[in-house]
Formats: sequence, structure tokens, C-alpha cells
Amino acid sequence: MSPLFSIVIPTRNRADTLRYTLQTCLEQDYDDYEIVVCDNSDNDATAELISEIAHVRIKYVKPPEALAMSANWELGVSSANGRYVTVLGDDDGLCSYALREAAALIAHFGDVDALRWGRCIYTWPSLRVARWANRLWGINLVKSVERVDMHERLKRAAKIEIMPDSLPMIYCSFVNRRMLEQLRELTGQVFGHRIPDIYSAYAIGFLARDCLDLAVPLSVAGISHNSNGMAQLYDPDAKEIVEDFTNLNARAGLAFHPAVPQEDTVWTPIHDAYLSARDRLFRNDPQFDLDLRAILLQHRNSIPLKPEERRHRLIEAVRVSIAHDAELLAWFDALPAKGDVDWAELTPTSFGLHGTSLSLDTSRIGVANILDVVRLVGALVGDDGKPFHYPATTVLEPIVTEPTAVVEPPVTPIAPPPPALRRSWLQRLWVSR
Repeated sequence: MSPLFSIVIPTRNRADTLRYTLQTCLEQDYDDYEIVVCDNSDNDATAELISEIAHVRIKYVKPPEALAMSANWELGVSSANGRYVTVLGDDDGLCSYALREAAALIAHFGDVDALRWGRCIYTWPSLRVARWANRLWGINLVKSVERVDMHERLKRAAKIEIMPDSLPMIYCSFVNRRMLEQLRELTGQVFGHRIPDIYSAYAIGFLARDCLDLAVPLSVAGISHNSNGMAQLYDPDAKEIVEDFTNLNARAGLAFHPAVPQEDTVWTPIHDAYLSARDRLFRNDPQFDLDLRAILLQHRNSIPLKPEERRHRLIEAVRVSIAHDAELLAWFDALPAKGDVDWAELTPTSFGLHGTSLSLDTSRIGVANILDVVRLVGALVGDDGKPFHYPATTVLEPIVTEPTAVVEPPVTPIAPPPPALRRSWLQRLWVSR
């Protein structure tokens, strides 16, 4: 009999952090689940770790050759048997109450398309950018659940009003298997994009209309010395990770979308993933037209003044992507520089309680890894092993929707809408893994 949940952990050469990630998955106070480890490593350390742990819940999958990240994710998800599937990074952690709470909510509300939660984020002590290490933030202490139509959020995402993880991104959602099967039927695969996590937010957000949205975190996103997004955007000493990621994508034919900057600013992965999901699923639906000026503004605001060579290269990459539109190019060229901001300032500038969200300096409280963190989060949210109480006023009635239609033929490029309101790019920063 298939389990209710599958936790898929794609991994590549990260047995050191995977050890703790697996332990968080094995400390669940719920039984109906499997763990799928898809080992894309070119060494034996992960296989040896799985043999050492030797747990019946762990299904070990090994591709015959090294795969691009999205292909490894595809293999992992296709190997899962659960009715609801999530992907967990190999330096992330699953809160011990996660499956218990998800199962209770699904039992109460029925066979929803997805259950999405707000993640908190932890930077491991091993992070090479030392001033960002040992931080934990975004711990929402409110226990609330809401039934939402994700098309409304997708519209806001198209206007760059919310980030991808506000949608049912598979990194922070349990996604109903039928959504994954529908996506595979419509596009040939679940992922197929060089940044599979962000792509999944928009693709699943379009298909999964009837979703539960949970405020309290069920997982913790880890950022370690091995993280791809950190290496690509923030860590000049991680060239080996960047080259490996780039080469595997190139071998798989996974390139930038032709309409986006062909260099990674902080915002290129979001821009790229959105257009790719749009092209495959909702290209002819104007309600999801991307606010081009809003995302160009974020590209511009995230480009640092220093080093100067990188600044010029990134600006030119954005300019080339819009060179066909003289008016839009003139508008972009007139945007002022943001000043010498710390363009990769990931972590909170202050600690403590900010509204309902808590931020901590974990170096002061004896936290050393993601297992310590998820145990801490459980204590902070008041997990006592009993089901959480969710105020009835936060729950909406079931959403009745028509089947999602996919419009096939391509259309002419979207004309840029009026200029969007300016927002601090720091408020919109996305960490791509």
C-alpha cells in the first residue's frame, strides 16, 4: 500500500549535511511515509551513509550517470509512491511535527491539491561568508490555516508583489500526486528547468487551485557551504560548485530562457522560471502577464556597484535582453543606481520578535546543525506532541474551480505595462538553491 507522504531528497556530494537532514526525517511522530534519497553523487559517501543508517523507510535511488539538478529531482519524484510529495534539500530539515500536522489537515479538509507552509531559513556555521552564518529567521509563531485559490497569488507573483515560495513550491509544500501527474502529462515532465524549485512554484501554482496555506513552518530551509544558490550569487570562492552546476545543465540542454538576462542577477532565476512556466502552461492567459518593468526594476536594484567589472557585465546582460524595445531600454537606462548596498545581505539586521516572526543568532544558543534547528523550532512553536489548534475563523470554505485549461499556441511578446511602484530589492530577495 502506498504511503500518504513521500519526502524526496535529491543530493549530490553532500553526505556531511545529508546525515542531519535524514535524522530530521526519521524523528517524525507519524508513521505513514517514505523517504526517497536520489543520490547524484560522484563519490561513495552518500551510499555509505545510507548503509550506515540502514532504515526501512529510506528508499535509495542512484542514477547511472551524473544528472542535472532538475533531472535528479525528476528521478526522485518519479520514484516516490506517496499520495502527497515534497522535496527536501540535503541541508534542510523537516520539523518533527510536520507529517502529523499535514495528515490531520488533509484528513479534515479532504483531498486538496497542495498544502503549502511558510519556511524559516537557517544559515549553517559552515557558510563561507562568515558574517551570514549561524542565523535563523522567519519562524512564524502563529498557527493559522487558510484555504486559498492559488490563481490569485499567481497574479500577484506576475506583478512581482510576492515571492515564489508564497506559491505551492515543492520545497515548501506537500503536493498531491495528481498535480504532478497532470504537470507531467501536459509538459512531458514535472521540472525540466535549470532552477527546479522556483519553476515548481509557478507551474504547480497554476495547476493546484485548491490549496491549504499554513503559517507555522513545517520545514527549515538550510543554506550551507554547498548550496548552489549561495555559490552562484554570493560566494566567489565556490567556483567548483558553480562549474559543476553549469556543466551538468549544459549537458542536459537546460539554458536560460531567451527573453531573460543571460547572466544570473539575484532576479534572473525568478524571471527565467516564470517565463518558462508561462510558455508551457499559461502563455495565452493575459491575467498572468508578467509585469516586465517591475522585474527589470528588481534586476537593476540588485546589481552591486562593486566589483565594477561584474556590475557592467550584469547591466549589459539585462540591456541585451530588452534591446529589441527602444522605449523600454531607454527607461531601464534612466534608472538610478541604488548605491553601494550590500547586495547579498541575506540575514536579518536585528534579532528578536518582528510581528509574529522570530529571528535568532544561533551561535549564542548552542545550535550546530539543521537537526538542532528543527528541534529548536519545535520548542519555539510550542509543539508538545499533540495536534495544533487552528482558530476556526482562519479557515475558508472549499474552493470549487473549473478544470485548468492549457492554451497551446505561442503569442507575440508581452508589451511592458506601466511602471510599477518601486520596492526595496532586499525585501524581495530570493535564495535560489
